[in-house]
Amino acid sequence: MEALNINTNAEIVTNYNLDEEQEKKEIVRHYRALLRALREKLKKGDNLILAAFGGGFTWASAYVKWAYDPKK
Repeated sequence: MEALNINTNAEIVTNYNLDEEQEKKEIVRHYRALLRALREKLKKGDNLILAAFGGGFTWASAYVKWAYDPKK
């Protein structure tokens, strides 16, 4: 089995030199895109489990009860 040739160049990480305000705007942009995609599929009272994994040992999860009713 061949080993994967992965570029570990540090420039990949530093390409997104965002200040705090730009980072907040990017998070809001992604949140809105997710909301648009899911709005019609979810109904009030649905349970969501969100999970994310990053580089190294970083991870996060959240349990959310959907409270938005798109018909109102």
